[in-house]
Amino acid sequence: MYEFFQTNTERGVLGILLFVFIGTLLTLILQSSSATMTITIVAASQRVLTFEAVVAIVLGENIGTTITANLIAIISGTEARRAALVHLLFHVIGVV
Repeated sequence: MYEFFQTNTERGVLGILLFVFIGTLLTLILQSSSATMTITIVAASQRVLTFEAVVAIVLGENIGTTITANLIAIISGTEARRAALVHLLFHVIGVV
């Protein structure tokens, strides 16, 4: 497992984007950035993750927190969908 994180960290931007995606996906699945953050901190403290991977995963978790608003917006009106989209864009731009 450690080799996966180490080799992908060395890939540069593509590796960082992969870790951002992993953080987003984990938060989407768990629907809790707090739980995902706890998993990330434990993995970092056990030295399973490199510093670069931890930072990228945390940034991905930030994007993943928008899933709840976007799920609710699906069944809501136009204004709710716009607000959820702006919420998502705000987090994505913040990560970039």
